[in-house]
Amino acid sequence: MHLTGGKLILSASDLTGFLECPHLTQQELAATRGEIARPERNDPELELIARHGTEHEQAHLDAYVHAGKSVVRIQTRGAARDDYWRARQETLEAMRSGADVIYQAALFDGRWLGFADFLERVGPLNYEVVDTKLARSAKAAALLGPRLQVDPPPIGTVTADPQRLTQALLNLLQNAAVHTNGDTPVDLRVRRRAGGWRFEVEDRGGGVPAGLEEDLFQPFKQGSSASPGTGLGLAIVRGIAEAHGGEAGLANRPGEGATFWVVIPA
Repeated sequence: MHLTGGKLILSASDLTGFLECPHLTQQELAATRGEIARPERNDPELELIARHGTEHEQAHLDAYVHAGKSVVRIQTRGAARDDYWRARQETLEAMRSGADVIYQAALFDGRWLGFADFLERVGPLNYEVVDTKLARSAKAAALLGPRLQVDPPPIGTVTADPQRLTQALLNLLQNAAVHTNGDTPVDLRVRRRAGGWRFEVEDRGGGVPAGLEEDLFQPFKQGSSASPGTGLGLAIVRGIAEAHGGEAGLANRPGEGATFWVVIPA
């Protein structure tokens, strides 16, 4: 999200962020208004993904050109509403002209803004979106490999949003993958308890510095300044848990490891 001409402009990622954690959206809105400062983020992993993503997108564009497709490139020449309207108009004109491919097509309705990597023509005034973006994070199984140990779950039904709950657990597993040694096991457990379910990710990474346990679940907080990432993963986990009427936390064992947990009511 950003302000231009006093108007708030939103994107699809803002909507996704709100669904994941409304509190983070409030923080982002406050930063957009200049009420708080955005923290500096140093995430080599995301920088690497961004670089590979740019190369992947360029390779996709080159493939269209080499295949003899007519490609129209939409250039947004500024960050004002007039610039977005102009880019949208150019996108519509390219569609009406019958271009095979439209690169960086602008989608704008006055408040919501988005850019499609490619629009590919499949019929008269009929285009499909082609997204070449790379995933921003690897799957936990790929990150942990044989280190991941999963206990057999108890029999029962968990009443929860499966996508959000999966995201919360993946965030916990990725947190363990990033902050523990490459040869120590990470355990994933599900326990049935009175009134709900408890999901646990236990690591042997040395634990969390004493006194920082609660801080880790606040937006943009990390265990140390040298930690990779944006400091959002655990805040999102707590937001998802609370959206289900549950809670999230950790059992810290300084010098030994930590068990991060999410409780979802039945």
